[in-house]
Amino acid sequence: AVVMRDGRVTLNARRCWVDAHAFEALLCRSSDSRGAGKAADAQQRRIEAALALYAGPFLADSEEPWAVACRERLRAQLVRAALEQAAARETAGQPEEALALYRSYVEIDEGARPLAAEAVRLLRAAGRIHEAAALARRAGVNEHRG
Repeated sequence: AVVMRDGRVTLNARRCWVDAHAFEALLCRSSDSRGAGKAADAQQRRIEAALALYAGPFLADSEEPWAVACRERLRAQLVRAALEQAAARETAGQPEEALALYRSYVEIDEGARPLAAEAVRLLRAAGRIHEAAALARRAGVNEHRG
């Protein structure tokens, strides 16, 4: 399962399934298939499948530069995909579903601050000011954004 290639230790992709690799592959395939109708539905299913794989920050306890770089790259991909999914729900007139999506990923990865900021925006728009303030404090975002 572990192989040495070009002086580096890596995993044999034919023998090991890595959730982070699957997450990135699904998002890459979804960005390559923009379209309407069935293509758009397939794209949304791939994004949802990718988001379901994200279980939290990559190697959260590691401060090794390569792990931090990978963690930040994966988090940025999470944020982009979740923002896209939530925006589609808002456009469809489903702000509560968008809010639930934002909150679920903020719970999984506290570093996903753009998602927390969007959740705060939706809470404020719904008049849920105290909830917005509490989430903003907990997530370290500006509660008056948006």
